[in-house]
Amino acid sequence: MKQAKILVTVGMVTVAFAAAFIIGGIQLIAGAAICLLAGAGLAEMWKLKG
Repeated sequence: MKQAKILVTVGMVTVAFAAAFIIGGIQLIAGAAICLLAGAGLAEMWKLKG
């Protein structure tokens, strides 16, 4: 019984870490995409201005 509890705990921690890692990765990718889009938009505005 004790071993099963430990396995369940380890499994839950692993799943939690995996979820956090995936969510963090998505946020990083989204952040990079937003930065690229903002940079492109600013560049276009500068072109139109200049």
